[in-house]
Amino acid sequence: MYLLKKLSNIDAVVQDLKNDRVTEYDQFGYYLFLFVNMRLFYPPEEVSILAVVLMTLVTIWGIWSCYQQNKLGDNRLFLTRIVSLSAAVLLRVLVPLALVIYGLSFLPVTGITVDILQAIACVLAEFIFYVYLRTKIAQVAGSKITGIL
Repeated sequence: MYLLKKLSNIDAVVQDLKNDRVTEYDQFGYYLFLFVNMRLFYPPEEVSILAVVLMTLVTIWGIWSCYQQNKLGDNRLFLTRIVSLSAAVLLRVLVPLALVIYGLSFLPVTGITVDILQAIACVLAEFIFYVYLRTKIAQVAGSKITGIL
């Protein structure tokens, strides 16, 4: 609720940015809010609804775990780190995912089964993306990873 109240006053956000009053926690909240809301605009289909829900949960967990990892380290530059590292990590995850999804189209199954397998591959790839991203943020922040979750 605090985040929505804060974001609803864009002039206050502008002033906070101008006066360097945006905390690492604020940046985490803004980034999480942005990505969760982007997930809500997927077109509804039978399989994709479940995939969107699962991917949204993975996104929330992933951004939160990246923030926590940064906080355990030097607790600086969260947004800069997550945005910068996301592009490089995405390339590492996207290419194998594209190959898997392409390969699934050659399976001797049709219709909804292929859609389900592709949805599972996407959710799994997103989970792998955030686990890998968290390890890279830990390296930059100088923190130690204490487990996969």
